[in-house]
Amino acid sequence: MQIAFSSFHKGGYDVFLMKDIQPAGNNGVLEPTGYAKGEYGQPLTPEGELPEYVEETEIDDGIPDVDDGRSALATHTKDSDSLDIVSDTTAVSTPTDDTEQAIDTGPDSTRIEDGEFVFVSPDESTDPLDSLFEDVSDSTYGIGGSFRTPEQAAVFDSIAGSNTLPNGEYIVHDYKARFTPDVISGGFSYDTFFGLQGQSAFLFSDYLGDHQIYLLTDLVNSFDQANLQVFYFYNRMRTNLGVGIFHTKNYYLDSDDYLFSDRFYGIQFYASHPYSKYFRAEASLSQTFIDRKYHDDDDFREGRSSKVTYGTFSLVQDNIIWGVTGPLDGRRSRFDLSGAYDLFNSDNSISFYATEFDYRRYWHIKGLFSIAYRLSAGASCGDNPKRYFLGGTTNFIGNTVVDAEVYDVENLYYADVITPMRGFEYYELSGTRFFVSNFEFRYPFIDYLKMNFPLPLTIGYITGAIFSDFGAAWEGNDFKGATSEGDDPRLLDIKSSFGFGIRANLGIFVLRYDLAWRTDYNTVAHKPKYYFSLGADF
Repeated sequence: MQIAFSSFHKGGYDVFLMKDIQPAGNNGVLEPTGYAKGEYGQPLTPEGELPEYVEETEIDDGIPDVDDGRSALATHTKDSDSLDIVSDTTAVSTPTDDTEQAIDTGPDSTRIEDGEFVFVSPDESTDPLDSLFEDVSDSTYGIGGSFRTPEQAAVFDSIAGSNTLPNGEYIVHDYKARFTPDVISGGFSYDTFFGLQGQSAFLFSDYLGDHQIYLLTDLVNSFDQANLQVFYFYNRMRTNLGVGIFHTKNYYLDSDDYLFSDRFYGIQFYASHPYSKYFRAEASLSQTFIDRKYHDDDDFREGRSSKVTYGTFSLVQDNIIWGVTGPLDGRRSRFDLSGAYDLFNSDNSISFYATEFDYRRYWHIKGLFSIAYRLSAGASCGDNPKRYFLGGTTNFIGNTVVDAEVYDVENLYYADVITPMRGFEYYELSGTRFFVSNFEFRYPFIDYLKMNFPLPLTIGYITGAIFSDFGAAWEGNDFKGATSEGDDPRLLDIKSSFGFGIRANLGIFVLRYDLAWRTDYNTVAHKPKYYFSLGADF
């Protein structure tokens, strides 16, 4: 029989292994523990008497009373005249004036009524683990000279012996990174039309997390169409560094029913420096290549190849507290500077500069009641200004018909889709400048919902939201937010909507339902627009 255990010993945690454990006690009867002997300040018995094996001592007259009216107990130690005062927190009877008794409190603490504690310090010269070694003779071998032979050392320390020096110190080895898998997931399938398909994700790291390797693969039909991402992160310093390569091959059918494919690949560098737990700076630089090919036999359009050097710098602040379906309290903000340039001077160059800002604030009222506000804005300039598309909500479930402009290389890979802007279609509003403002009042809607048909399902904490969205997207200086001409003042380029929604946390994802009405503050749309979507609230 063996027992392995860890314990804090002389400034650090050690692992001990006790071997050849022998029965203790006298004819099977164990000696009473220190607690049973009254060495840790336990209360009197319900009859107001000390345990029969606790030695009674005299108590000095004039011991101060405790503020809550409970009796104060004291002990004279045998080798000291000092007096330790603690309070008796038990609700049982206390000694009378004629039969005052005291117990040896020892190293322990008791709680008084106002929540404070009185601590009685133990003898600092005593190591609680020294009793483990009392049967081993002292010598110069082992930790602190406590063992005579390696065999005796192994009784209490499983790494002593060959791993220690003659003076008892441990042998120090240089740390070497050894990668082990942290996450392995994926699946494979075969389809008679698409052929072999599969997805897999791997995460490898060393013991300290100083090095991380991410490997993501997606196989469709052939290796030529496989998607691959490999990233390495170096986290040993305060500034985290990363480098990776990526390759994707995707097919698209645009709004004019033209079939084309894009091969998107390149290399990316990444750095992140935290200034505090809630504030950090991020930077990335990537060199990307985009090869487009059209597959219709009668297609008169030629493919194109673009080479883009793209960089971003960001300041990020985030101290939010999450609730059931989204942030509940706190603040988060992000400021981005980005730019794209063609270092190769190709025929299909992409060049732009952009800046964006996003600020979100959450006020927790009580329980699941909260208020959320968001303000986001951005602008772009350059030979091929970055575009911003507004409308809809994130991860909308359903089909959306978009304009052919969305499938341009510049827009498909470098444009931003800004949501939520409920009451409007995806990509309905676009421009090189934008702003969006969202306001939500979030509240508990259904505490508990249980269904038996068609599927047994139990859902708890379904929340609701009442919202109002404002936003606009425009080109250059061509912007007019509202008009007051005539008898019907109304919004023009500024778009607005209002409505309500329901959110349910299903464990693996959050399901959202929103119902929104457009308004220009002169008229309201006759029919609302609804959305089913996935993901947490903004």
